[in-house]
Amino acid sequence: MGLDERLFVTRAQVMEELFARWSPVKRTQSIPICEGLGRIIAGDLYSKNTLPVYRSSKCDGIAVHSKDFKRGIPNTKDWIKGIDFTQADTGDDFSDGFDAVIPIENVSYDEKGHLHISYKSKVFPGSAIKNKGETVAEGDLLVRANTVLRPSHLCVLATGGYEEIEVYDRPKVAYIPTGNELVSLGVAPSRGQNIESNGIMVKTAVEQWVGEFISYPIVKDHVGSLKETLMKAISTADMVIINGGSSKGEEDYNSRLVEDEASWIQHGVFCVPGKPTALAMIQGKPVINMPGPTLGCFSVLDWCIIPMVRRFLNLPAPIRPKVKSILQDEINKKESYEFYGLIEVKKQEGMYTAHFLSFDYKFPDMMSRCNGLFIAPIGRDKFLPGEEILVELLCSEELIPNT
Repeated sequence: MGLDERLFVTRAQVMEELFARWSPVKRTQSIPICEGLGRIIAGDLYSKNTLPVYRSSKCDGIAVHSKDFKRGIPNTKDWIKGIDFTQADTGDDFSDGFDAVIPIENVSYDEKGHLHISYKSKVFPGSAIKNKGETVAEGDLLVRANTVLRPSHLCVLATGGYEEIEVYDRPKVAYIPTGNELVSLGVAPSRGQNIESNGIMVKTAVEQWVGEFISYPIVKDHVGSLKETLMKAISTADMVIINGGSSKGEEDYNSRLVEDEASWIQHGVFCVPGKPTALAMIQGKPVINMPGPTLGCFSVLDWCIIPMVRRFLNLPAPIRPKVKSILQDEINKKESYEFYGLIEVKKQEGMYTAHFLSFDYKFPDMMSRCNGLFIAPIGRDKFLPGEEILVELLCSEELIPNT
């Protein structure tokens, strides 16, 4: 028995319903700042340090007594290093008797080693000197709570005296691959077998968006084994993905198991590939039963799993750059469905072209050449060559090839 399309909803509707029922519990953890890239600060952080501790030079140069320059540039022929001046490079402190710095560009030495100072030099108390706390003072705000850490933030935190920081814990995403036909990566498939390759795609996408990926061994199509693994995953993870068995075929045990255990379930979405996806809540946690075919998995990973990981972290779903492109091939779809169209975008004479990677292409071509998505909306069944469409890029614009 197939799925009943009368019970389908759009992907936007099902995500709204899921998020209305899901209240993820946030945790924090302490990590070394060297592991902080992309993590989210749990609270405001203030400097422990004051820098400079006393003072420092703002540039490479020499430190001098400003009083010697009251009447202009003095005769420095007989100046002695360590008494009349001293070296003071960028960031250096120097003896308290000196109170000004002259940039090295305004300093020279003759063949006898005598110091000469350019007439352009302007010397006064404190010139070219960074005072105590001018870089950062104890108690200064370094990074605000809920900031997604970039390399520059980590530099600031190190300057402020932090070796470890408190961040929000990453959402734990459990992944359960299922199917009698599946074999693990590295095993040569025999007749009737297929490699479990979706897992590496899900793992890297989850980790790219700062989730923690937990993978379970392949579970065969056996209800008892499926239920045992699902319950174990729910007890340890924040969200669970079951890959495979999402339709209503003879061996699609997963959809029935999820439905039996769920307090809420939506089975069927007006989006292809991936229309038999089921989203459910079991014991207060989201369980997503996504289709086994890779294109369906790819689609659901993009519109469902990544936004869930981001919501757990209290971040908006990522917004991809979009470019207007001229469609080169006809696209046909069912009018009542959205369609995730895989696109190869190219540059041609100052414009972009969009080549639709249809099911006529072999799988490696579709997945490897795809650098953009055209999410064709509900309400149309055909898009013709020559139309201008909006393509969401899966790479940065500089990586788009020329024709």
